[in-house]
Amino acid sequence: MLEAVALPYCTVLLPESIDAGRGRLFAGYRTRRGHHPLLGQGVIDEFGTLSSPIWLAPAELLGRMYDFGIAFGFRRDPELPLDGGWPPVCVGLNAPAPPLPADWEDDLTAAIEGAASTAGGASDRIDRRTVGRYRLERFHLGGVTIFETDAPLLPHQLGRLCAASSSAFSLAVATGQRIVRSRAGEPAALSVASEATLSSLADAVEAIR
Repeated sequence: MLEAVALPYCTVLLPESIDAGRGRLFAGYRTRRGHHPLLGQGVIDEFGTLSSPIWLAPAELLGRMYDFGIAFGFRRDPELPLDGGWPPVCVGLNAPAPPLPADWEDDLTAAIEGAASTAGGASDRIDRRTVGRYRLERFHLGGVTIFETDAPLLPHQLGRLCAASSSAFSLAVATGQRIVRSRAGEPAALSVASEATLSSLADAVEAIR
């Protein structure tokens, strides 16, 4: 379930608890109008997964947020592994950048660790609904839409879910199953949603454009 924390210069979306431990979630994204300011998408492009919060900020501040995301990841795990918060996924907004206060890093850390209970929670801006047996949540800000579902979707299915959105940039995360590191290297058992489930979720995305 998505949680959101908003400060004047950044909104942070948490697809899962910040204390969930090592693990990755399947993710996919789409752009509708060509290039969109984005940092940290390399792991999504290569593996179809993410393990970090999702940072939304004016494009001018993306570099600062990316650097902060790396530092925050080190706080979670000094090794900064792929399943422990690296790389931070930062999405740019077409909005003016406000000045950063001197203690903005401390404020942002406290907000994230408070999981939307401090510094102005924005979770009331999340549209939450049920599609069949699954949850579908949507957060929209400045032409960017983030989706979360507990349906067991794979990266290419999440890309198709994003394609049903009319936003300039859409990113979707599936939280129904986590990819955790195997000690012995054995294959992971995964579930895959049916085509009917994916179609129902895509129809719901189109209905809330």
